[in-house]
Amino acid sequence: MARRNWLRDTLLRWQRELAAEGIRLSGGRPAPSGPYYILELTSRCTQDCRYCYNVWKLRPEIVTGELDTQGWCELIAKLQDETGCRLVTFSGGEPLLRDDFEDILAFCHRRGLESILITNGGLLDDDRLAFCLEHGVTMFELTLLGADAATHDGLTRTPGSWERALAAMTRLYRAGATWCGVFVATGENIEQVRETLEMVVALDATAVMFNRFNPGGEGSRHLHLMPTVEQVRDALAVVDELAAAYDLFASASIPI
Repeated sequence: MARRNWLRDTLLRWQRELAAEGIRLSGGRPAPSGPYYILELTSRCTQDCRYCYNVWKLRPEIVTGELDTQGWCELIAKLQDETGCRLVTFSGGEPLLRDDFEDILAFCHRRGLESILITNGGLLDDDRLAFCLEHGVTMFELTLLGADAATHDGLTRTPGSWERALAAMTRLYRAGATWCGVFVATGENIEQVRETLEMVVALDATAVMFNRFNPGGEGSRHLHLMPTVEQVRDALAVVDELAAAYDLFASASIPI
């Protein structure tokens, strides 16, 4: 109970202080309009991130299985038919772990849907990237947690994940793909926000996303990762500066 009250009070204090300071993120491109859906294709992942907020990290018993290929295609068709959505986002876990990912993506493409792929990049090889680009993936979101392997791999608890993420970002750059570099801000890496985002800018990211550590799921076991209000304030100023300097769209998917 004490931990829950601390977390509630901390988040409420953040909202008040940052709102009072007029903190915002800027960029030159508006967010897409119209309904869209984030599809968590699997709870399985190739990493073991300390900051992961997915609820099944604490309650694995709630995951009783995954929809099969037909089940996902029927659900996607129903969403499109009933809401008129034109965009879906594939997430997880790591969506590329599904053997039928390309089948699901091809189904969406045949129905005229655009797609966003959220991935850690470890399974995004040249062939998979080419297939994605040919079948309606218009944006890739990849996370870089630091300017060095020790910081990134320390947060993912997955040796080699920093190098694999950079390799995937390099493939996106060479392919001329549109992609967004995501930074999850914790107390351990937030001082590297400028260096890290400058790395993704150098690899031609067209957008950046700043996500404050969200203490749910596995993250609730690591509350010490919460950055301070002052650290978040300073980091947001850096993001805003870089967005203006490089004409980037900057966003935050976790409420500040």
